[in-house]
Amino acid sequence: MTKADCVFTTPPTSTSAILEDGTGAHGAAELSTRPLIPASRAGACQPVGNQREPSAALPIQSFGAAISRRFFVRSLASLPVAAATPAAASLMQVTDESHAADTQLLALADEYVVAEWHYLDLLIAVDQMSEHREAPPEVLKIRPRDLELGRKPEQNAEFWASPCDIMQWRPARLAEWRMEKKETDDRLELVQWKIEPSEELCERGAEIVAAFDEWNSRKPRGYTKAKRKMKRALRVAEQLEEQILNTPAKTLEGLKAKIRCAEAWSGGKINSIDGCAADMILSIIEDIEDMGAVGAS
Repeated sequence: MTKADCVFTTPPTSTSAILEDGTGAHGAAELSTRPLIPASRAGACQPVGNQREPSAALPIQSFGAAISRRFFVRSLASLPVAAATPAAASLMQVTDESHAADTQLLALADEYVVAEWHYLDLLIAVDQMSEHREAPPEVLKIRPRDLELGRKPEQNAEFWASPCDIMQWRPARLAEWRMEKKETDDRLELVQWKIEPSEELCERGAEIVAAFDEWNSRKPRGYTKAKRKMKRALRVAEQLEEQILNTPAKTLEGLKAKIRCAEAWSGGKINSIDGCAADMILSIIEDIEDMGAVGAS
């Protein structure tokens, strides 16, 4: 016989209560720390970003500061009037002399584009390797009795092979919580109690968790080496990105080079302004303001 763990009492109310069992969600899949790769990168392992044009009110997060597309446009419009004409003239002068002024920046941008695409290719290769592993062991095959024990996969599957599905078999999730309401004329009670798992459920859970953890830890041949190579490529791209952000553009060509870097980070087309794309926009704003200040002096 189970004993109530807690009883909640409230004054009488005419509002009906909506009760939920206390089992909670079955965990969540891990998320990549890298930015979204758009659909232009076929086979990319990360979710595809929203293709719609972001609202002007949506913030752009960069180094702790929030800006928006409207802020970006206003920043350009807020340049001193006296500096507008010299700045515009400076931007339109695409000559050999102006090109030479941004030689270092243009070279860094070319390196970054190559490095970023190299990283994205390696990222896709590593993801494909992780998906093409050996079949799960027979012990992970979903049995009719597993469903009778109250366990259910999130999608139609043959094996318990998803981290989200395995969460419900781990010891912390085996117990069941229930709640009921008792209401009288002057009293409302919510009673919640815990139902300990059966011995059969505990044994099957331990069997599934052990088999999954062992199978999931095995990676295909060459996976570890490929992942190290991918991480090295990422460090190279990030170092070049930092150098570019710290190198002011002096000409229109330099500004266009920073836009190319944002496009490379986005996988070919800027569909959302975040990460490197947001950083490059902030850098471009600063560069244009500096051009205006130089032209006005």
